[in-house]
Amino acid sequence: MLFLLMRLINGVTLASSLTLFKGATMAILREHKGDYGLQRLSGSLGAIVLTPLSGFLIDIVSHGTGKQDFRPAFYLYFGLKIVAGLVVLCLSLDFRMPSNKVTKDFKSLLKNAEVLTYLLVMMITGAFFGLLDLFLFWLLQDLGASKVLMGITVTVGTAAGIPILVASKHIISTLGHANTLILGLAFYVVRMIGYSYIQDPWWCLPFEALECFTVSLMDTASVSYGDTLATPSTIATLQGMYGGLHYGIGRALGSLIGGNLIKVVGIRNTFRGAAGVSAVACILYFFINYNCFRKQQQERRQKAISEKTNKATVTEEKKHTEDKITKSTADGNVLKQEHLNSAFNGEPNSIDVESARKPEYVNAAFEKESDSTDVTKSRKTEYLNSACENKSDSTDTENERKTEYVNSAPEKESNSTDTESTRKADYINPAFEKET
Repeated sequence: MLFLLMRLINGVTLASSLTLFKGATMAILREHKGDYGLQRLSGSLGAIVLTPLSGFLIDIVSHGTGKQDFRPAFYLYFGLKIVAGLVVLCLSLDFRMPSNKVTKDFKSLLKNAEVLTYLLVMMITGAFFGLLDLFLFWLLQDLGASKVLMGITVTVGTAAGIPILVASKHIISTLGHANTLILGLAFYVVRMIGYSYIQDPWWCLPFEALECFTVSLMDTASVSYGDTLATPSTIATLQGMYGGLHYGIGRALGSLIGGNLIKVVGIRNTFRGAAGVSAVACILYFFINYNCFRKQQQERRQKAISEKTNKATVTEEKKHTEDKITKSTADGNVLKQEHLNSAFNGEPNSIDVESARKPEYVNAAFEKESDSTDVTKSRKTEYLNSACENKSDSTDTENERKTEYVNSAPEKESNSTDTESTRKADYINPAFEKET
């Protein structure tokens, strides 16, 4: 009785908190133009790591005791819930449009036939989810599967959903929300029939990989479909209705009806019967959606495309205007700078031209100075050379003159001596002749 009470409280809190959290998530994503599939990916990564970890802890604690001890899983679940609650308290939803007429908005949703069909399908898929969630591990345990293998099944299904979640936006935009839900119902048929025939617990892994379509893709399409059908003021209301029918009433019906059927026909025949119900629901929903809601969906798609195009056009025009303003501001700054430069230098030259001319002027002055220096040096050298040559020529002339003078002096002296001797001889001879 205590377990039933705790299970009831956990189911109510899980359904309400998960639903409100998804509504808050969609409100934030709508505000920031986000992708729900990528947000869902982070939850899948947590399931990949923590599910086998909890199974491993249960096997470790239960080893040698002779009974299954599930307390480690409950402790881990409780701790992660506390952390998630603290993170949610940090979220801000002030931008969401409040609804002043909750009852009127709720009635408007119930009057929409597409919304009612959507909610009915969510309840049916919730029944399939509850059936597999409660009784699949029971079947695996009857086949001799360990708790680690049970944890691995969740890891395989979640890991297979990662590429689907990454591409979910493209898949949903290509197929449409309703057709994506129909695809999920078709894969429920395959999964149910596959589980009903396996004899080895390890053969459940290929069918668990198909959970990427029945859980990951289908949950993403369900949440985004509800966001498409709702207005900003009714998004939380519709998400709450979806969560209550899928995780609350639908899951409870799957558990209740499935448990009673297992008593009567067995678990394998129960899975086969659920596969037949899923096939019927898939076919009926396809024809109803095609004949009744296709036109509305096409109008919404065209409206979304036109809004996206208009936003892109407005963004491009805004960017073009900003570029013009930036260019005109830059041109004005350049003109101001040129005016300041012309006032400072007395020339209508810009800073770059003036800066370019100054090095040229300095280089020309340096070249002129260098040329004049070279010319001066060459002239000095020529003057010195000519002076040396003149000096050498004058020195040689002087030396020649001195040599001639020296040479001429002895000759004159010799001539004068000879003349004197001749005169003396001439003087002596007459005197001697007279004396004689």
